[in-house]
Parts: sequence; structure tokens; C-alpha cells
Amino acid sequence: MSVELTVELYDTVVGVAAGPDWRSTDISFTPEALTRWGVNSPVLSVGAPLELRPHRRRAPRRRNVLGELLPEGVMRERLARMGGLATHDVAGLLARFGRDVAGAVQVYDPEASWGPPVPQLRPIDDAAIARLLDEVALGNDPRRGKTSLAGVQPKIVLTREGGQWHQPLGGATSTHIVKPALPGRPQALAEEEYGHRLAVSCGLSATSVEVERLGGRDCLAIERYDRVGPERQRLHQEDFNQALGLAGDEKYQEIGGSARLGRVAEVVAQHAPDDLGRLAAHLTLAVAIGNLDLHAKNLGLLHPPDGSSALAPAYDMLPLAHLPGIDGRMAMAVDGEYALAALSIGHLEREVDAWGVDPAVVRSALERIGDGVDREKPLAPADRLRPMIAAAVARLLAGEPLGDTFTPRTATS
Repeated sequence: MSVELTVELYDTVVGVAAGPDWRSTDISFTPEALTRWGVNSPVLSVGAPLELRPHRRRAPRRRNVLGELLPEGVMRERLARMGGLATHDVAGLLARFGRDVAGAVQVYDPEASWGPPVPQLRPIDDAAIARLLDEVALGNDPRRGKTSLAGVQPKIVLTREGGQWHQPLGGATSTHIVKPALPGRPQALAEEEYGHRLAVSCGLSATSVEVERLGGRDCLAIERYDRVGPERQRLHQEDFNQALGLAGDEKYQEIGGSARLGRVAEVVAQHAPDDLGRLAAHLTLAVAIGNLDLHAKNLGLLHPPDGSSALAPAYDMLPLAHLPGIDGRMAMAVDGEYALAALSIGHLEREVDAWGVDPAVVRSALERIGDGVDREKPLAPADRLRPMIAAAVARLLAGEPLGDTFTPRTATS
């Protein structure tokens, strides 16, 4: 089945993704995009810069940039069922749900049988939110939903305007990602909220994350940092699977070996060199709170309309190391070490030194994290995290490995 999808960014048609099938699809960039941003601009992706005559050997990279906009696992299955599509039908899923994705890019079929989208915000009450959380992938309307968002965890997207929640339809801009509590782990919301609050206290994020009662259950309402200003303008971003040409579970270093912190740092050094210190602080925070899931899709780059690049704010800062049954291994090795318990400040300093960053950044970041732990009290379900993270910071500053810092203690131990 032939493919022809329009790829739009900042009200400019960047290119057309076309081919006899998805495996043969490639993006041809438009004169308008090349005039606006120039040849080799990374505005769409550092993994797929704009080219006058796209080289065929880089076609897989360009396809991957689009394919990685889709969710994984259960969320992908839900989108496929809603659209009457197969989970492997990347082009079909993008044509159906590519109007509201991570960042500012929009992917759509200009000849779609359902006609051109009409963006609309529909006010939504608590009962309707409950139905979305139960039944509908990402909060899409069965006929008019246009939203896709990468990731594995179940979530919906909503728009908050004037204190009222709305369902974005026809490619209207969402402002919040809403994650319901996971079965058997109601404390996970408070734990992620605390991890995010520490990121804010360290200057690694500026958006709000709040635990709210929505649809009759506790949810995490995450303000989107890629939606800015009173008019909710889209701000483009790409994750490092897209930037590095990786797909799916290749986001973990132990699967394929290509998702390495050093490679992430090389991209940042080339496209956003002033942000290398923030990348070092981001890594330090992940280690200090036991966020084992710092993989390539949980790091990203922003590409504003002027064609520049910047490291994306910290997101998905979920402490995991204290949970039972967790293997205790980082998604990407730090100075060659995967085991969180074995990591010390020396590993962090050597890792960032290899990037060309002053190792003193690590100690400074740890001190800021410690200050944040002193100031920020977690919500009650996450109370046990505070002493663990405080102990982790103290051990790291003392030059000791983390050891059993995140091992839960019983009342008698």
C-alpha cells in the first residue's frame, strides 16, 4: 500500500513522506522549508537534517524520526484498535493520529477520507474523563481524535483552559499529559511528583506536575513543556532515539549497545554545547534519586522556530531503585557501570569529564539536590523516599558507593 504523508512544522510543510510502502518511504524536503531554515538545519531532527537532495542511505533515519512519534506496547495496541489498523502499520497510525504528538511536528494524510481536521476543544466533565481513562487510547475521540504520544505507560492528553479541562479534537493542542495510578502502585504518582519537584528545585525543569483526582481516581497531571505561551504554541522536540537513529527498546544500552551517555553528550556538544552542564546535572539527579530509567527516550532536544537547539527539560523523573523486584541497573551505563549500588561520585565525575565537562559540576549538582531534599517534603505516599535520597546524596558527596541506600527498611531492621 503506497504512502504519502504531509510533514508540517511551525506552519510550514517541511516535507512529504512518500513511497510504495513504509519500508521504502522517504522524506523529500520542500523548498519552503529549505528557504526558511536552510540546508542541514536540525529543526526537524538532528538525526534527519534538512537536505536539498536527501541521500538514500539516510532514509532509515528519516523514517525512524516519524516512527518514534508513536507509542509502544499497550498504548500502540489501543491506537491500532481504535483506527482499525495493525500495530505494525506505522504509516496508517501516523496518518490517523499524527496531528498532536510530542513537539510541534504534525504528520497527516492530506487526502484522508475523514476530511481536513477542524481543531476544537470540547469541555469535558469527570465522568467523561473516567471513560477516556478506561477506554480510549490517549483520550482520542473515536472519529476525531488525532493524538499520538510516544511511551509505554497508559496516559491521556487533555487541555486545561480557564480552570476547565477540555478534550482536544481534530489536532487541537493539548496542554497536559495525564497518567492514572498504576494497579497495585498508587504511591507511584506521589513518587514521580517528588522526583519532578526535585528537578524543578535544581533548575532542570520549570513546569508543574500535580497529583489530582480526575475521573474518580488519582492521576498525575503533567504540564507539557512543549506547549508554550497563553496560546499554547507548539514547541518542537525530539527524543534521543530519534536523534541517534534508534528504535523501540534500543533506548536501553544493553539492547544493541548504541544508546550510550557518551553519544548523547556528543550530540548535545554539537548542537547545544551550553547545555552540557545541564546534562551532567540531569544524570547526577537520576543517580541520586534512583531513577534507573534514564534511557534514550527519556532525554530530548528542543528545536524552537528559529532553528536552534537546546537540551529538553527533565521529564519522567521517577525513582525506581527502592521498588521490590527491580534489577537495580541503569538504562545507560555511567563510566561503564550499570549497577546503581556500585556507583559513586567518581563514576559520575569520570563520565562527565569524558564529555569535556568540569567534574566539579557533579558535586555542585549534588549539593543543590541535597538542598532540594531539605526544602521539599514529599506527599505522604512517597514519605519513604526523602530519607533514602538524603542518604544517597550524603554517600555520593562522601565518595562512597550507593550500596544498599535504596533497599527498603522494615520497622525492625
